[in-house]
Amino acid sequence: YDILGDTLGSLRLVKKKIKSMEEILREQGLKIVPDSYEFRDGETVVIIAEGEWEGETGYIASTQNDTASKLVTVILDSVCDGPTSDLPLLPPIEFNRNDIAIWDYPFESNW
Repeated sequence: YDILGDTLGSLRLVKKKIKSMEEILREQGLKIVPDSYEFRDGETVVIIAEGEWEGETGYIASTQNDTASKLVTVILDSVCDGPTSDLPLLPPIEFNRNDIAIWDYPFESNW
């Protein structure tokens, strides 16, 4: 609940709306990956799983056209600073499909 009002006479309680993960992602221009979605090589994704990689962006390392597969191989942007970087490159990381989000672009027919 939130307390609203400027004076004791006008104070009132208002129930706070809890946003779903889908609503939070939509505000950020992202959407949850549908089960039927087929990734493309190099497609940009955002990690939404809680943990050390949350909020990181990356790209699809290899296409898994098998939509039954729940794992997606991602190369993170933060570990791919280019050949002049002093940091060792991490290998691609596998994430569950529900641990990543995609950018919510309109369909080509909507342009």
